[in-house]
Amino acid sequence: MKRLVAVLLTGIMLMSNGVVAFASDLSVSGGTASGSTPTSFEVDTSILGGDLVVSIPAEMVLTYDSANEKFTNTDVVTAKGRITASKKLEVQVPSEIEYENADDTTIKVSGSVDFGSTSMNNMEKGYWSAAELLTGLTSTPVERDIVVDVNKADISYIGTYSTNITYSISVVD
Repeated sequence: MKRLVAVLLTGIMLMSNGVVAFASDLSVSGGTASGSTPTSFEVDTSILGGDLVVSIPAEMVLTYDSANEKFTNTDVVTAKGRITASKKLEVQVPSEIEYENADDTTIKVSGSVDFGSTSMNNMEKGYWSAAELLTGLTSTPVERDIVVDVNKADISYIGTYSTNITYSISVVD
């Protein structure tokens, strides 16, 4: 009886300290037991540094390419940082944009954007893997070209044309 009370008392004390009694009475010669304790930790950029940074062109002024009869400009989107290893960075832009004439806003001219691959909803998508983003922290950030074109044949009136390219930036599976 005293032994039973001692075992119960020991068990209660161990449980109150966050320790679980797993093998309490191995009185048989050669008896063995095993157990496991889950262990984990979480790391984020506040510990490792390397916030995700995506850089887009400040401005893209198109110049005339007479050989191809179009206005064009090529620039880059760069990215670097840390994300979850199984994720990737996705940057989307519309595949078609509409320029507006500054002198007469009813005059519109279509332009095209080439950036990565075209999706079904007329969006151009560029991707960076977690490994590429990490490499960008220690060397040159990984670049993706972005090309904007307007065909000369689509323009009827002189003037200055402008628009904005809207970027959608997200971390995806």
